[in-house]
Amino acid sequence: MYRKFGDYEASEELRYFLGANDHFKTSLLEDSGIFPYKLLCTLLCNTGKTRDGLYVEEMGRARGLSDLMAEKYSVETHVPANLQSWFCIENNLRKKNNSTCLFRSLGILPTEDCEDRSLNMVELQPLSPEQKSSARMRLMEEDEDKDEDKEVISSLSLCYKMFIAPVYDLLEEPEVIIVPDRSLYKVPFAALSEKEGAEYLSETHKIRVIPSLTTLKIIQDSPEDYHSNTGALIIGNPKVDWLPPLPCARKEAEMVGRLVGVPPLLEEEATKEAVLERISSVSLIHFAAHGEAERGEIALSPIPIPNSQNAIPPQDAYMLTMADVSRVKVRAKLVVLSCCHSGRGQIRAEGVIGIARAFLGSGARSVLVALWAISDLATEQLMNRFYKHLVEGESASESLHQAMKWMRKTALPKCLSGLRLH
Repeated sequence: MYRKFGDYEASEELRYFLGANDHFKTSLLEDSGIFPYKLLCTLLCNTGKTRDGLYVEEMGRARGLSDLMAEKYSVETHVPANLQSWFCIENNLRKKNNSTCLFRSLGILPTEDCEDRSLNMVELQPLSPEQKSSARMRLMEEDEDKDEDKEVISSLSLCYKMFIAPVYDLLEEPEVIIVPDRSLYKVPFAALSEKEGAEYLSETHKIRVIPSLTTLKIIQDSPEDYHSNTGALIIGNPKVDWLPPLPCARKEAEMVGRLVGVPPLLEEEATKEAVLERISSVSLIHFAAHGEAERGEIALSPIPIPNSQNAIPPQDAYMLTMADVSRVKVRAKLVVLSCCHSGRGQIRAEGVIGIARAFLGSGARSVLVALWAISDLATEQLMNRFYKHLVEGESASESLHQAMKWMRKTALPKCLSGLRLH
């Protein structure tokens, strides 16, 4: 058994020599010819060595992200190829978390349409006032598709039966920590229920999704003085003339600002320069804006260019990208990406390569994201409830849990089940 782990020493050394090159590390982890963790994990589980298999599985996920986080926190990140480190992670979870940890590795991909705060980079066209007004009304028309609703409900029920039902009796703690694998990052665990009209998983449990147990341990081992205890950066409805405005995003930012006592950056003030200037010094970061559909990157207000005649500037003038976030040190305890698709990205062996990973890799303690497009009105109301619980001293996971339970008692769009806390 230990000899098999020793076979990985050469590969681990190769990975070490890549240094700080996150792109190469991510590509290396993807190459199953060099890192056959999945195969070895399957073999160990099939021979009854489940605990060993879980450790091998842990060795093969989110390694690049672990390195990025450890560099920011200046903590040890190396995952030694022996079972003792797995026992260390297990004991750490038992001591510090009132939660159950769930590993799953099989997926189904339900779809959901609730378009409003999304940004389609292919169709950047200046909008007329009539188009801006109708962009939000199109949501209501799409939501009338009952056949599509039934298909989604059927997919969610199937996901529940595959992933949750077999282990539900083991979920004894109030919080469930889910470590997804590849396609399972697209599963909206908060929306899963046994059948239509039955209790949702998120009604009985708080749910947190993490890239790996190692990343969770790194966060828990981070220096006590690393994350900021004061300050907030709040962005609401950046003015982007070629995109429909989000009036409820402005209200949302104003509401958050009132609750935490910090004036938000609204519309023309919400420029990329202003955001990057403040992003490293605050405890809370909140974006209520348009999100790009592929990686969750965020559209901010561009600085006006004289005599531009409404021309659309280059993307680097207004888009907050993964690269932008990766270049700064984030000290926020909570980042809320109240934008469409903010949990999206390219799904690799490393995990989801998107804006949420960039925030975690830059030092954020936790990130709240959306899996799909979200309604402007419904999101504003959910965030109102979420922050009321948060400022009363409840944790982010408990605040989200309570806000979702409240939302389900209203007639607002079900797309908010796609919100997820990392």
